[in-house]
Amino acid sequence: MSAQMKAPRAVEAVHPQAAEGALRPSCPGLYTTTPCAEGPHAGEYFYNAAVCDSIRFDVECHLSTGFVTCTSRWTVPKALLNGKASGSCLFAMPLANGLTVTGITARSSKKCVTSAIVPLEDTTNFKGKSFGRNTTEHAPEHPDVFCMTVPNVAADEVVDVCVTYFHPLEFENGAYAFTAPSTMPEASLPWDKDHVGVCSFTVAIRSAYEGDVAVASTSHPLQIIQQQSGFKKVRASAAMGGWKNADFKLTMPTWAEHIVAACVQQRPTHILGQPPPRDPRSSFVVALAPPKPERCLAFGRSVVFVIDRSGSMNGEPMEAANEALTTGLRSLTEHDYFNICAFDDGQEYFDANAMTQATPKNVERAMAWMNEHCVARYTTDIYTPLSEALKLLAGCAGNGAFYTLVPIRPRWRCERRSLRTLPVASLRPSLAFNTRTRRLSTPTDAFQLHPDFRL
Repeated sequence: MSAQMKAPRAVEAVHPQAAEGALRPSCPGLYTTTPCAEGPHAGEYFYNAAVCDSIRFDVECHLSTGFVTCTSRWTVPKALLNGKASGSCLFAMPLANGLTVTGITARSSKKCVTSAIVPLEDTTNFKGKSFGRNTTEHAPEHPDVFCMTVPNVAADEVVDVCVTYFHPLEFENGAYAFTAPSTMPEASLPWDKDHVGVCSFTVAIRSAYEGDVAVASTSHPLQIIQQQSGFKKVRASAAMGGWKNADFKLTMPTWAEHIVAACVQQRPTHILGQPPPRDPRSSFVVALAPPKPERCLAFGRSVVFVIDRSGSMNGEPMEAANEALTTGLRSLTEHDYFNICAFDDGQEYFDANAMTQATPKNVERAMAWMNEHCVARYTTDIYTPLSEALKLLAGCAGNGAFYTLVPIRPRWRCERRSLRTLPVASLRPSLAFNTRTRRLSTPTDAFQLHPDFRL
């Protein structure tokens, strides 16, 4: 069927009453934009998708980074250009954390538009309209959207788009996770296809570790194409069926029974007929994968919380300090030991003689003690409690692997009601590799405990 028959479905998103999702592109592709002049989204743009004939994601996952080549074919209906014979479109795609676009090419029957890396200072000499756009208006800008203008697209023209990008994989529950933004706008689907007939995915995983590579997908059924030690290639295509119109998600578990190391080497490239590279050295990357948490030896911590309860802490500062202390106490495990020093012009300890094991019962006792004793009063002497707390930590060498002092007090007393970390002391013996970085934290700008670890 002709592109004109596809147009009615694509035009629906042009109107400002378009769905909420049209405020952001949901997949890499060709769009036009409609400014929103009023209402809650005033000043933003609606992204109106062209008709997608096909979109394919070819992915290479190396260790913890995904390298993506996305190729797609789009038909631009005349109605999407407001009835004009030609007009500008945008290549647009959502940006995930750390995603870097490395190249874009948009090719039609008569022209090709491609991206180039240009030093910023050189752009000051560019002349003419805004980088090839038909108008002097700048392309819509949004921190979560990447876009590039494709100028002078004829109505009903077919445009082939190729974009390459890479981004670090997320790490979730012992597995690296890759996500491809592949939710198709309903208006972009041809009249004779659904998203299953339009989308396809191929992913090659190179773990660099010996043995089978475990992969799974919660969004699409997978078929194994090729596998060997440290490598697996899978695909999800129209023949597989059975998936929803949603982003493609793939997970690759890495936690094992023990620490696993891998090294990947890249030799310098020598192009035939060209002089050899000046630097003959190779580059390499070493990766260490920690074991499962249940296989890790739990290292204990000895922690002294030093909390300011002087008169200037009255009100919100005291409440915030107690909240920070509560968060810290609840983050301890039974392998840890702790104590609390509340000070004004004197000092009062939860246990005046020794550190206390952080059992659930003792933590509850400590919070009850806090509610009774951490109440703002009197003046301030901070030197004495810090000195005494350091002596207390120095005498508990058998109770934990890490020894950390956590002072809790206002940033600017009586001026700003927030808390900060005062890096006073951390006493640490020489120990083996701690497979988990241990961290206690409260809401932003309160306090954080970062015990050191050593290889």
